[in-house]
Amino acid sequence: MAGLTCSGISLLFFGPAPFIPAVTPSFWLTITTQASLAVSLGPVIVSSMKCIVIGTRELGFEDDRKSASLISGIVCSATSLGTFCGPVLGGVLTEYFGYKYAMALGTIWIMAPMVCFTPYLCLREWQRRSDTKNKLKDICQQTDQETDAQPPMELATVRNPLLTVWTE
Repeated sequence: MAGLTCSGISLLFFGPAPFIPAVTPSFWLTITTQASLAVSLGPVIVSSMKCIVIGTRELGFEDDRKSASLISGIVCSATSLGTFCGPVLGGVLTEYFGYKYAMALGTIWIMAPMVCFTPYLCLREWQRRSDTKNKLKDICQQTDQETDAQPPMELATVRNPLLTVWTE
């Protein structure tokens, strides 16, 4: 979520957005926002791959090479579609609304899904953690029951060779 928030803010300053009058476009502003956009989107891509893998496991797919190939194909196809449609949509937005408004609309395009899906993802993570906690509690209870059922072990005296004193 932090990566999407940073990339949304970067897009606001990339134009800069028309409702931020104190910021004027400059070369260094463009370089800074490009760097911020690159750094903030890297973790988003990596974490989205992890979420896709977890989601496929939850849907019942096996954790094998066939499933990994399916995931890779879908992600590559979506990336290629975005690489094709993004500049076309950006060009249309820039033509009709201007560059500054197109960047502001890009911010909305990034931030709206994040705002909509954050409660769902937080609830899902909370449920997953509580399920894991319950499973660990069950395992601990089973281990305690098995330990109580076994007779206590006899302590054996072990002679430590390092503490042996040699006398002649």
